[in-house]
Amino acid sequence: MTIPFSFSEILTLLLGFLGVLIAAGKLLFGQFERRMGERFTSIETTLATHIADESRAMTSLTQIERTVDKRIDEQSRRLGEIEARVISRADLDRMHDAFKTDVGELHEKFNAGNQDVIDRVHDVDTKLSELAGAYKINEQILRSIQTSLMRVHP
Repeated sequence: MTIPFSFSEILTLLLGFLGVLIAAGKLLFGQFERRMGERFTSIETTLATHIADESRAMTSLTQIERTVDKRIDEQSRRLGEIEARVISRADLDRMHDAFKTDVGELHEKFNAGNQDVIDRVHDVDTKLSELAGAYKINEQILRSIQTSLMRVHP
């Protein structure tokens, strides 16, 4: 059995078969394109989330950096104040030597001043002794005058 086909029928069958293949290809290509679109959308969403997370992390790091910088500046300022207050060992030795010299000079001046005071007190004591002796003599003279007067004028 032979089935006779004419050229136009074969051409029509061939064109129909090509149409089915093109339709099937279009359908597969549409699904592929849709899947790729979903995949790219998912990647873009993940990327946007990652960028937002990185942005928050950078903001946090920037704040931490500012805080650390402020603390470093504060500590540097405090260290400068402490260094300004600290006296070196050489300065302490110099001040101690100057203090010993000043105390020694004051001690010598005090002793010299004390000797002057002792000499003056001695001079005053001598004068008082002389005055007391003169007072006793004057007192004796006054008593003898009084006694004489009492005898003369009873």
